[in-house]
Amino acid sequence: MNDIIRSPNGQFPEDVELCNYTSLTCNPILKVGNYYIAAPYNFFFDSWYWEQAQKVNKLEALLAVRFGLEYDINKLGDGMISKLSFNTQMYIKFSQYVKKHAKKEAFQIIHEFEKTAFSLKVKTGFSPTDIMLILGIKKALSTPQVIVDAKALADNNFCPLYINRQTFNQIFKTDYHAGMLKQLTNDRTYRGEGPLTPFPSNRY
Repeated sequence: MNDIIRSPNGQFPEDVELCNYTSLTCNPILKVGNYYIAAPYNFFFDSWYWEQAQKVNKLEALLAVRFGLEYDINKLGDGMISKLSFNTQMYIKFSQYVKKHAKKEAFQIIHEFEKTAFSLKVKTGFSPTDIMLILGIKKALSTPQVIVDAKALADNNFCPLYINRQTFNQIFKTDYHAGMLKQLTNDRTYRGEGPLTPFPSNRY
C-alpha cells in the first residue's frame, strides 16, 4: 500500500512559535528567548474541520487541540507527517486519548482547560482564525456541556464522534493504512469505531 499522502482535503501542520515555559513569561509580543519553532499536530484540520468538530462534540474538539499540542511534528523526522501510516497511528492514538480523558469528572475536565498554560499554548500554536474558534469552544464548555458531551462519547464507547476513521477517509481520500491498522489491531490498541459514529457532512 502506498504510504504517501497525495493532495489531502485539509491543511498540513504549520510552523508556529511556541514557548518553552508554561507561564505568563510567554508573551507573544515581548519575547525573551524562550520561544522555539514547532508544528503541533492538527489532524490536517483547517478552520472548517475544527468548526465541524465542535458542532459534533465540543469536549472532543478541545481534547483534540490539547492532544495535538503534545506533539511537535518537527521533532519526528523528515517526511513523517506525509505518511498515511503515521497519520493512521495519530488518529488511533487520539481515540485512546479520548477514552482516557473523557471518563474524568466534569469539574476536573473544566479545570484542566481553564489552566493558563492551555490558553497560552493555543494562542501561540494556531492561526489567528483557529485561535478565536478554539477559545470560543473553550469558553462555551460549561459543566453541563461537559456532562452532555461526555455522555455522548460514552454512548459511543468513548470513541471519537468526529475525529475518527470516517473523517480520516474524507481528508486523505483513503482508508487507514492497512499495515499500521493491522499492527495496532493485533496489539489491541485499535478496537474499532464507536457504534454511533456518524458519517461527516460532505465538504466537496
